[in-house]
Amino acid sequence: MRLPLASAGIRPIQTRIAVWFLSYFVMIKQTLTQQTSNQSPRRAADAVGSLDDDANKATMANQVIRPVDQLVLELLRTEPGLNVGELTERLEVTATAVRQRLDRLEVMRLVQRNKRATLRGRPVYEYALTALGLRRVGVNYMDFAIAVWEVVQDFPDESFRHKLVDAVSRKMGETYASLLPKGSTAERMDAMAKLLTERKVPARLAGGLNLPILEVQACPYPDLMQEDELRLICELEQQMLSEAIGEPMELACCRLDGYSSCQYRAVSES
Repeated sequence: MRLPLASAGIRPIQTRIAVWFLSYFVMIKQTLTQQTSNQSPRRAADAVGSLDDDANKATMANQVIRPVDQLVLELLRTEPGLNVGELTERLEVTATAVRQRLDRLEVMRLVQRNKRATLRGRPVYEYALTALGLRRVGVNYMDFAIAVWEVVQDFPDESFRHKLVDAVSRKMGETYASLLPKGSTAERMDAMAKLLTERKVPARLAGGLNLPILEVQACPYPDLMQEDELRLICELEQQMLSEAIGEPMELACCRLDGYSSCQYRAVSES
């Protein structure tokens, strides 16, 4: 659905920033679904086989990067297109060790290889970071996110502001939903809590499977929350969780009201 930008009375610069804001979150979902097509047939077959199991999706995308693998990512960040021989020279390790690291990073969808044709002999494979790899290696969007969020809050049209938050939350929710296994609402809430924890946002499932409560023990966006007098972040988070879990969720308790955690529960359970 197209948002009525013109009727909202939004200045051109605000409109462009809003589009950039939405495009960034759209890119997250596109990255998660396009990595397989960029791999060789053998690697793609392995990746597809793993993705068939919903439970493995979150594991693949959120594995902790080993320090030795981080060195490979840093090299490919500054020198994209290195081959195994070049990586061996720079890292001062064996070719076997380099291949093992590259295999792990390919499974995590952080690195992709491309075949470079040669005049004679075997083809040479060059390695580069994927879009997901570029983000995981150290890209920082916080300054950008804070500036954009301030612009969102300053939109003169309240209805447009909420439409923008709704569109962003839905895109984020779709991304998380693709990483959660199928199951009951309680099982997906539990998986969501684990996924948030893996992303450095402490969360847990409280109340058991009969009366599940998703307890988020720290704000996922503390810097944005400091500038959010309208609590749009709370609105975004609630809608994002509803989209991800596949069930309307309500914010029962909020840290901003003095509680020790933010607690979300399914509307059907309240």
